[in-house]
Amino acid sequence: MPVEVKNREFYSRLLLSLKAIERGYSVIFGRESQVKYRMSEFPRGIYFSKILNPGSYEWHLNNTFKYGHVLVSNDEEGLASAVNKNIYLSHRQSQELLERVHRFYAWGPSEADIISSNFKEIEHKVLPVGNPRVDIWKTGTAQMYSDEKGKFKKAYGPYILMPSSFSMVRHLNGYEHVYQSYARNNFFEKKEFKKEFDQLYAFRKEGLEKFVSAAKKIADTFDINVVVRPHLSESMDAWIEDFKDFDNILIKREGDIGPWILGSEIVLHSFCTTGIEAFLMKKPLISYNASEVHEYSNFVAGKLGLIAKEEDEVIQYVSDILDGTIDRRAYQDESVAVLSEYIANAPDGVSSVDVILNDMDQIDLTESSFDNYKSFRYRLLKKTTREKINALLGRTKKIKNPSMEKLFLQLFPRLSKSELIDAITTLSEFNNKGLRVRVNQIDQDVFLLTKK
Repeated sequence: MPVEVKNREFYSRLLLSLKAIERGYSVIFGRESQVKYRMSEFPRGIYFSKILNPGSYEWHLNNTFKYGHVLVSNDEEGLASAVNKNIYLSHRQSQELLERVHRFYAWGPSEADIISSNFKEIEHKVLPVGNPRVDIWKTGTAQMYSDEKGKFKKAYGPYILMPSSFSMVRHLNGYEHVYQSYARNNFFEKKEFKKEFDQLYAFRKEGLEKFVSAAKKIADTFDINVVVRPHLSESMDAWIEDFKDFDNILIKREGDIGPWILGSEIVLHSFCTTGIEAFLMKKPLISYNASEVHEYSNFVAGKLGLIAKEEDEVIQYVSDILDGTIDRRAYQDESVAVLSEYIANAPDGVSSVDVILNDMDQIDLTESSFDNYKSFRYRLLKKTTREKINALLGRTKKIKNPSMEKLFLQLFPRLSKSELIDAITTLSEFNNKGLRVRVNQIDQDVFLLTKK
């Protein structure tokens, strides 16, 4: 169970893992890059990918399929598929991988229809289930953040949370990194797609400028703190520079977004998935759709809550919410109806985790077992010892791109055994009472989870 972005899918993938362990599965859980590095050492199993982009085909060919693993996948960013179809289909989906995947778990009817209508031969492999992240957002599980929520409210007082989603124009490694990531996935093979990329970039750049302006206006107008939370792949330095003259605008990124949402008075976003999370957590929500010149302006997150198109509308909505003259129930029913088209598990009582596991239970994993853990651990110890010796002797290849290593650590800071055990304990209080999990560390940031 690989995790790419710790602050995004750590808890949701851990929830899926714990529910799987209840059914008798053993789970390898941890940093995506380390799980992938150790693939050849694991017994045959199910590899739960988070994307099937063209650039990953060779890796899956030489690892997932070579060692007999069964590939299933969702797309953690698939919610945006309906508003950037060409980018989604060219940059995030590989026909070769879709042909070999056992199951693709779509966010909902919209994403499922896009894949099925463009790759008709694999229509039977697409299952709209929602996403385990939504299972956490819309249930009492979110209350596991209560202690942290109180800590943030105490530290920062009343605050408005403004989550950012501008990694395309404010990436840690700059424009060239973003451009090359599209190029590596063959997006620019069609000339018209280069124009589409440029249009999306201009749209997001304009949105960023208006987002920054709105934050400053709020800070000047109201006696309240503004917490801007940059996306994990964005540059912190650029945000700090933007607001260096404002004592009541704070740039914070630590921890899961959940407690920051629950501790806020209002969540204000611009086409950010956190807007959906905040809505399902029943927080007052303002969607600032500052520009509508691109199809991305139809992103479902921008259709929820109070919708503002001008900065003055933002200020008025903030004032009304803080004064108590607007009740979130006024837009509740309409927003839920919109969500159901895009997220299969948005309605109450629908669990994506259960649907996914019911489907995975049908996969034949004959002769796949971690029962002989000591033997596995011995083989792994031999390999890691050999790697350490090679490193001491200078035989290890140096990192070719230190900026990428910095990005990887920003996306997934270290995970200790004690941190993982604490997270399992917390989740179990709300979802898996009575479940006892054995945690064995098998590499840095990678753990074997089994039922005691």
